[in-house]
Amino acid sequence: MEISERLRSLRLQKKLTLQQLAKKSSVGIATLSRLENGSHKGTVRTHQKICDALDIELVDLFKEIASSDEGFEVLTTESDDIEAFVYDDKASSIILTQNVLRKKMLPALLTLEPGGETHKEQNPKGTEKFLFCLEGELEAVIDEKRFHLNSNKVLYFKSSNLHQFKNNGTEKVRCLCISTPAAL
Repeated sequence: MEISERLRSLRLQKKLTLQQLAKKSSVGIATLSRLENGSHKGTVRTHQKICDALDIELVDLFKEIASSDEGFEVLTTESDDIEAFVYDDKASSIILTQNVLRKKMLPALLTLEPGGETHKEQNPKGTEKFLFCLEGELEAVIDEKRFHLNSNKVLYFKSSNLHQFKNNGTEKVRCLCISTPAAL
């Protein structure tokens, strides 16, 4: 069931017309109409006003709502559909998902050859990164603080801080790097 169908169903269960719901919720009738016909998804604030008018909890609005996709994907890192970002000949990252802009997180496999390093990055405020070192020893420089990760070590930080990853060792570094929300 789509959000449009759910809204219409809840309104009809309460035996309200669009005009009555508009008056009761302070949401414009045109907005309600667009929500119910699926041409507009609405905001959390609008949804909350409607829920208050229908005397239901916000979570109840989203019950029985199905995602338009199946909610899973299986890929291999050798797939032609996998995107890679190459910093230089010693540093690269493979994005481990597709349709990144529709995702809530961005999983990537970061690989640094000896002497390799990423560019200095600073993501938008509110973004976070999680690193899990799979092999080698990684140096993470975050706002001039240095963190050393080796196999099975984890680092979690606000990626709105200026950061860079380096391999100062003699072995290849491989890390699982997850950013949330997805930020390129």
